[in-house]
Amino acid sequence: MGMVQWPQSKLESISYRLKNLRAITMRKILCILFGLGAVIHTSAQGTFTIGSGTTITTSNGTYLVLGNVNLVNNGVLSQATGETIKFTGSTDVTVSGGGSATTGKLMISKTIGSKLNLGADLTVSDQLYFENGLLDLGNNHILLLGAATITGESETARSQTTGTGYIEASAMLNNPSSANIGSLGAIITSPENLGSVTIRRGHQSQMNSFGNGSSIYRYYDIQATNNTNLNATLRLTYADAELNGLNESVLIPWRSIDNINWSAFGADARDVTNNYVEKNGISQFSRWTLSEQSSTLPVKFTYLNTQCNQGSLKITWKAMNLENVKSFSIERSAYGTGWTTIGHVAPTGNSNQEQMYSFLDVNATGSDLYRIVENSMDNKKYYSSIANSSCRGTSTFGVSPNPAYNTFTVNLSSTTAVRNKLTLYNVAGAVVAVKTVDVLPGATQIFFDISTVPAGVYSLVMQSEKGDSRTMKMIKQ
Repeated sequence: MGMVQWPQSKLESISYRLKNLRAITMRKILCILFGLGAVIHTSAQGTFTIGSGTTITTSNGTYLVLGNVNLVNNGVLSQATGETIKFTGSTDVTVSGGGSATTGKLMISKTIGSKLNLGADLTVSDQLYFENGLLDLGNNHILLLGAATITGESETARSQTTGTGYIEASAMLNNPSSANIGSLGAIITSPENLGSVTIRRGHQSQMNSFGNGSSIYRYYDIQATNNTNLNATLRLTYADAELNGLNESVLIPWRSIDNINWSAFGADARDVTNNYVEKNGISQFSRWTLSEQSSTLPVKFTYLNTQCNQGSLKITWKAMNLENVKSFSIERSAYGTGWTTIGHVAPTGNSNQEQMYSFLDVNATGSDLYRIVENSMDNKKYYSSIANSSCRGTSTFGVSPNPAYNTFTVNLSSTTAVRNKLTLYNVAGAVVAVKTVDVLPGATQIFFDISTVPAGVYSLVMQSEKGDSRTMKMIKQ
């Protein structure tokens, strides 16, 4: 197996010679091919640059070792399986550039605590191999081709991200038993044929649509060709460094279909030594993460109404899961920024049941925006959606978003108080969900949970006690 390890002086010498050569072979192992006007050079700051129009290919088990050297790729880096790029040293370095980069084995062999920062996408056909050091994905991703895997991860040698980066791998899973695609750590067992399955592993803490909640610093997006009635077991693994202050002895799986609204699943198995949580009987896959049962990932506000009356505005809301709630604050804004607190309301009643609250703003302008803030005992804040104070003269009926995922919002505007029945029908005319609400005069938002409803086309029918009826087509994704 060949070994090419370039110090700074050697790289500068290579750069000089490449300016006058169409091709060069180093030790009969490293072959560098480049186009007209292309140049490969290094800078005095320890940067190896592949210029635009340049193609680098290697063969015969070559190691390209970059010690404390940044890689800027504006050309094409093409290595077959068995070829290696190895990053070493104690200084944080970056892979960047707008070119295409494929390597057989990407090795992270830096000192503990130092990082390789990913500033461009990479494709790996053999292994993403960790010896020491961190790989910060940033806002980019690594694609593991074919049977490529992650190897050697530990608390001091692993991937993380300060952005939206992820690692992706795919495989065919037919009746899988403890399948761990790419060794990403989402381990699947199912009696069904799932077909092609793609898994993306990211490292952001998850939250709900109001910016609330927290999970560990790891999540999995799982997409399967067959994604219904799977009766699957999913084991989610994690690193201690990803716990985000959460108690690993009470971690449970959470699932989101739209990456906004979350549903909790009880854990069927948990191992704090081997760092995994497992759930049986899963019917479908989507985005999964781990958090505590008491996490605020679920949306707590279920109803919001604003009613105008001669210069005053009454805002009414319903909330549930009110354990650990100290108070509600009412905030007002003219443009959606610069919110001002205009009052407080204390929680009452049984915290496990839905409760209704209201507040009167005697200084309303008629065009302000409002939101409710839930203040917890541990000084955290959780926000409702934003309500418009505009009161229309006629009744309206609308749904958003449409198509929807886990939940949708029914938007109503009425001049009178009325009880409405909301019924969701499938294409066969069968009732799949029903919700009855007392709607106050003014503008109302009603939050409708369809997390257990299969994907498809539905009809939402609103019938009032006064005999009025409205129908709207909606799609569940």
